[in-house]
Amino acid sequence: MDSKATETAFLELHTRYADPLFRHAYFRVSDRDIARDITQESFLRMWEYLSAGNQVDNPKAFLFRVAGNLVIDHYRKKKGTSLETLQEDGFDPIGDDAEGITDAAEGTHVMKALSGLPAKEREVLMMRYGEELSVSEIAAILGESANAISVRIHRATKRLRDLFDHGPN
Repeated sequence: MDSKATETAFLELHTRYADPLFRHAYFRVSDRDIARDITQESFLRMWEYLSAGNQVDNPKAFLFRVAGNLVIDHYRKKKGTSLETLQEDGFDPIGDDAEGITDAAEGTHVMKALSGLPAKEREVLMMRYGEELSVSEIAAILGESANAISVRIHRATKRLRDLFDHGPN
């Protein structure tokens, strides 16, 4: 592939995946600027990889894996923050376009229930239902089998349902 074709293909990938990748990063770091930086760095690393003559079979998985690694790097540099601290600092899981107090209350309830799940379960639920990634895409991103991801999603969904019904025990 010549450089012009590579550039065109890369721009198409950016158009297609920039918003979902940003949302994924934003949910995981709760800071728009950091999420924007992670998104930009993910695309930069992909460009460098492609420019070096390498080929990417699944660009979406590649980008999400790089972003995931950058999120991990971010938290290694900074101590973990609890959901309550994030909300005190102004993190709004609903966003600016929420439709009233009911939506905000439901969003807070969902975020609180999600915070009761182990990190791996919370991550696959957000990828599956928040980012609408397929099981095979999640498996490729996390480097695990599709069967393991399906089981984790099933168990996380059941555990989340239990948290809604009975609260944390």
